[in-house]
Amino acid sequence: MPGKQIAQPPWARRHASVVALIGAFAVSLAIGAAARNVPVAWLIVPAVALCGPAFVSALPYRGATAVAAASALSLVTLTIFTVAVFGESVRANLVMVAVLCVIALYERGVVLAVSFAALAAATVVFTLVDPALVGLAFATVEDRWITIGTAVATTLVTAVALSTLWRDQRSSRHIAEQQRNATEAFLAVAGTIMLVLDRAGVVTVANRQACLTLDMEEHEILGREWFELALPDRYRDDARRLFRATFDRYREFGELVRAPQEYENEVLTRDRSLRAVQWWATFVVDRHGNPTGMVCSGTDITEARATAAALERNRLELDALRRLAQKVASLDDSRQAVVDAAMALTDATLVTIMEPDRTRTHLLTTVASNPSLLTTVIDLNTDPSVSALAFVSGQPQFLSECHGAPGTNQQLVRETGLQSCILQPIVGAGGVLGVLAVGWDHHVPSLSERKAELAGLVAHEAAISLRRRESLAQLERAALIDPLTGISNRRAFDAELPLALRRASDGDYPLALVMIDLNEFKAVNDLLGHEAGDHVLINTSGAWADALRAGDLLSRLGGDEFAVLLPTCDEHEMNHIIERLRRVTPHGPGASIGGALWDGKETASNLIRRADRSQYADKAALRAACDVMGPQNAGTAPELIQTEPGVPAKPRPRFEDPRGEIGPDTAG
Repeated sequence: MPGKQIAQPPWARRHASVVALIGAFAVSLAIGAAARNVPVAWLIVPAVALCGPAFVSALPYRGATAVAAASALSLVTLTIFTVAVFGESVRANLVMVAVLCVIALYERGVVLAVSFAALAAATVVFTLVDPALVGLAFATVEDRWITIGTAVATTLVTAVALSTLWRDQRSSRHIAEQQRNATEAFLAVAGTIMLVLDRAGVVTVANRQACLTLDMEEHEILGREWFELALPDRYRDDARRLFRATFDRYREFGELVRAPQEYENEVLTRDRSLRAVQWWATFVVDRHGNPTGMVCSGTDITEARATAAALERNRLELDALRRLAQKVASLDDSRQAVVDAAMALTDATLVTIMEPDRTRTHLLTTVASNPSLLTTVIDLNTDPSVSALAFVSGQPQFLSECHGAPGTNQQLVRETGLQSCILQPIVGAGGVLGVLAVGWDHHVPSLSERKAELAGLVAHEAAISLRRRESLAQLERAALIDPLTGISNRRAFDAELPLALRRASDGDYPLALVMIDLNEFKAVNDLLGHEAGDHVLINTSGAWADALRAGDLLSRLGGDEFAVLLPTCDEHEMNHIIERLRRVTPHGPGASIGGALWDGKETASNLIRRADRSQYADKAALRAACDVMGPQNAGTAPELIQTEPGVPAKPRPRFEDPRGEIGPDTAG
């Protein structure tokens, strides 16, 4: 049973004391009897009484009751010898009382019965036998009866008193033993650590839970100073000093805190690992109220603390993932948020996102926690890197040791101090969209399941981010592209014009704007249908786009109206481009084209108005030329057609139907 038991003085120690008393008693009686000239034959009685208990104790199969009975017989025998030799009633009665008290120490019914039987036998002997026959002290019958009667009365009274006291003591000890057993049972099954320390901090009681927590046996704990045994070095001396200061304070000022004190610390186990324990401690006092030690009850909270930390970590991780999901859903480009979240969730020192180019032949680092990594390019066809392997295979690649590992950029490893990393593919509905690289500047021998799961979750959010970004880019392109011709639309033109003006102002270079309107385009739709008109717009815009420079912006403003932004273009170059556009126009009636050079100060609307006026002037000049040439020159000018009564005739358009027919005659 763990715990140091507090018991009554051992039975063996009582027996040893009784035997010593028997020896002293026997020797003193022998000396007294010799002084009274008792026959030498009677001196053998003390010797036998002395040797009796020793002989019984030496037997191999003796029992406690037999040894106690032998001691009782020896004491009673010596008592009877005292009465017979010395005969004084008062002294004899005192000896009998003392003998009965000593016999009562054994607290055994058999011993008491043997004692009474011996005394009864002695009474019979003293009554029936004349002491004179054996040369003893009784000279008269009256003295004999007085002595025996007094002895019997004293013996009975003493026996009753001792029996009552013995019964009460047995009851008290039984209750105390039950309480002690209950306490020991509680200590054994208690789920908390129970310790009792004396004033020096030495462990006097340690229960089973204390042994289990420290992974030590009871004998390894009891008798050891607690602070040296179980406290870490960093605060061992402080705890010892605080413990002793409490007793010193009581000794100096008489102050003692009796209320239980709560505190936490860490204890060392056998293998020197640390366990967190929450303690409740109070002082043990004696009957005078002086502190004699401390009782400590401790609960091992190592697992509870680890669970609480894990729950808090999970809460923070879920909160970070929730915020990341919100950013991915709300931001047009949330890739940087993905990198930041990966850094926080995995305690990484380096995170990058690598995406393939349009040809899917290279991996480009598009976002990184370290801006210097944005120049990293990996050739998927020739570079045997682990990043390329993760992208091509779609499987995560973990490197516990980056130094010297094949497929790693060793220069990059040295520059960033990278020691371990994981390359997590970013997988979407259409396949692998990229690679999320997470690295640590410390050695990670194996990737924990939690970190691998977090890397996968972040990669999933990265896939959503990339898909969203691509979708938004497609929507943006669709919003800025004319769906019929494939060139920029009015929205793109309106957004680009102010930017072009600002760039021209900042760069101090010329900027020109050209406005274009197809001639007689309505007649195409009226005579050949809208499908033919669509073919005219597609073919014409394609021809113009091929004739423009790389940095020029061709936009369809609506219907058959177009605009061209010409950066770094002076007036001479603008006129040259206008003439080139006229030449390549596949539409028979041609186009009215006018341009304006930005003066460096005017607003965008003023520039548009000036370009429009130039275009209107070009259209008016074309009409005037048709009127001057007249119908007789129809071979060189468009033939006129009548649209409405009273309205001047317009030139009949001459163009080739995209379906291969010649108009307008065949057009009906």
